[in-house]
Amino acid sequence: MKINNTTRYISSTVLSLALLLSQSLFSYSAQAYTIVTDIDDTLKISNVSSFFGVIKYGLFGKKTFAGTKELMNELAANASKVIYLSASPKELKSRLRSLLVESGGYPAGEFRLRDWFDAPSSSEFKMSQLEDIAHHSDDSFIFLGDDTESDPEIYTHFLGHHPEVKSLGVYIHQVSARALPGQVSPFRTAFDVALVEVENGRLTADQAIRVGDAVLNAESKGLIFPSFKHCPRNPDSLMGPISSKDFRLVQLNEQILNRIHSYCAPRILESEGAVLEVSEDQESQYANLKEESLLQVTSDAMEGTSALKVGLDDANNIVSFRFSTDRRVNIFFSPADLEKGVVLLNRSNYNILTLSSPRFLPDAGGTLTLTYLYNGITGSFDHLTMDLHKINGKWTFMTHDGADSRPFTSMFMKAKKLPLIGVVGIESIELN
Repeated sequence: MKINNTTRYISSTVLSLALLLSQSLFSYSAQAYTIVTDIDDTLKISNVSSFFGVIKYGLFGKKTFAGTKELMNELAANASKVIYLSASPKELKSRLRSLLVESGGYPAGEFRLRDWFDAPSSSEFKMSQLEDIAHHSDDSFIFLGDDTESDPEIYTHFLGHHPEVKSLGVYIHQVSARALPGQVSPFRTAFDVALVEVENGRLTADQAIRVGDAVLNAESKGLIFPSFKHCPRNPDSLMGPISSKDFRLVQLNEQILNRIHSYCAPRILESEGAVLEVSEDQESQYANLKEESLLQVTSDAMEGTSALKVGLDDANNIVSFRFSTDRRVNIFFSPADLEKGVVLLNRSNYNILTLSSPRFLPDAGGTLTLTYLYNGITGSFDHLTMDLHKINGKWTFMTHDGADSRPFTSMFMKAKKLPLIGVVGIESIELN
């Protein structure tokens, strides 16, 4: 009898363990997920929305956003697969793998990059890759991207047309802070994602703290908010929930918010002052002047139209210049300022356009030199010489061609582009 009871006990225990093991395995299988992540401006600091910034950060840069390595590793610990999906040229695959995985400590994964010489657009490429990934996997998915290009729309369009694909989350890094589809979760730092993942039960509080510590202790604020990344006016307005109510998470969240605020507050004040670069006295003086638009400036390297205007007094003499853009940037300067040169356009620490004149007369005009960035990689510049004179009482731009000089009212700056890189400068300037 004793043997039978023992046998029953052992059998029951073995059966219970087997059942528990099978439930555990089944549960793990049901929770298996694949991470699909963009690279540029999601993990790696690239500034792809800037035609010069991408040269500085994207092609030659090696820095990644603070906390993204830790976030990816914590998520990958519970994932079945990691896929790095980027529209960058496939020729950069080995370089990106070396930068992120071999040297950077990101989790190993599959790299899917675009063949630029035989491939559709970036959006079409990513869409086709997502369909292929989902077709060969029964996993659920976590998606990561950014708002500099079309990641939010690509992910939401894909999921909307493939209801059979289970999404555990679509996280979009707010770099430009543009409007996003309602189905995505915006984040400003990797810690935001970690907090939501704690809420969803896929990360523990300890795992989230490792991510948050990496953000808080980043060696420079530029690894959290590089100069091209939009600074929020209210850093805590879109932060994720802190589900566990763990005091450590709450405290860490406050510390990160304080760091963001300390970095962004001066930048916001500076940018607000730069919208109109003129003192109150100058603005009042300029308001009483008659304004004329002399030159329209366009380029295939940037959107919109810029204009060079002049403020004239009663004698039709030039008192002030104003360079304006569609983004409400107004740069006011006087004829005297031209002697030392006036920067009209600056991006990613490059003075792209500078206007100067050694001696410009407010009542008669003079010769102007427009210095422009020809190649951001080599740091080389070129220049265009032109004349601005009062002809029959009307201010007119003229080409600097001696007897063949002709008037013009518009300027088109043709972008200089390199294969696999894109725009690196201004190739030439056309006057019409």
